[in-house]
Amino acid sequence: MEQTDYETFGKNILEAFLDQYNYLINKVYKYQLESSPDAFPTYKFLRYLDIKVILLDIDFFNSSVWIIISDNSKDDEAKFIDYSGFDLDELSRKYNYGSKFQAAKQFLTDQLPQLNDKSIKIINSYSESAVAISDSIRPIAKLLANEILEDEFKSYKKNTLTPVAKYQHDVISPFSHLDFDGIITKISDKDFEYQMRQAEECYKRALYLPAAATMGVCLETVLLLLIDKNNISTKSIQETMLNALGEALRNRNIINYRTNRRIEMAYSIRNSVSHSNTGSVAKTDCDLILNTIKSIVDEHF
Repeated sequence: MEQTDYETFGKNILEAFLDQYNYLINKVYKYQLESSPDAFPTYKFLRYLDIKVILLDIDFFNSSVWIIISDNSKDDEAKFIDYSGFDLDELSRKYNYGSKFQAAKQFLTDQLPQLNDKSIKIINSYSESAVAISDSIRPIAKLLANEILEDEFKSYKKNTLTPVAKYQHDVISPFSHLDFDGIITKISDKDFEYQMRQAEECYKRALYLPAAATMGVCLETVLLLLIDKNNISTKSIQETMLNALGEALRNRNIINYRTNRRIEMAYSIRNSVSHSNTGSVAKTDCDLILNTIKSIVDEHF
């Protein structure tokens, strides 16, 4: 089979995968996407995904055609790489352990160390016949998209239910893809950006107590910026606590009742974590505060 055949296979697989992932997440996982968008890290990077097709030794890895779908790889020149002639003695010495799939993932990561810097790294294998039969593309892509979505959501639920004491706080979680950048770019304020970046670093490392406290500060800053935007004097507001700021904006019909209720809930969380209350701060507490910030920024800035 020619190199162009493999490259065409890769291009078609990627296009079909993107179509199927988009379709499934907006149909089958619509509610989960709306309520927990960070459960699906692949969704955030869809527009940045590209594919490589790689040949490996079929006798050692059980499959000859492998694909890697990853983010920010569009500038990489090689869309097709042939490792099928790699030295078998070296493969046997380094990778003859566990499952062949895990061995292949490790081999590919060793050969392509840039994969360690990718936010998304989808690896799968296919037979030569799959490359040759064009009608197999869409069923293959649908199966892959469904598997990725199921794995993402299962991992997210497991991550959410994990007790805080069991987190490895020096490891960045893959489920930290709430749109911090999108929020920050809408607010041209250096103090707000600094606060959000601090909150993001804590959130990514599952340090939810400092993350919630810092997000509370971010929300307070947003409300003060909104008050200033509407030429309201802070002297007319007796207190600058979150609930007082929200009530002042509600009384002037700048925000609605629902937004004010969300601010009150965020205030309750922020007030709780700022004092010596027992119990752990959940990831969902941080999500509530951040989503409150996002809704205000989206509607008013």
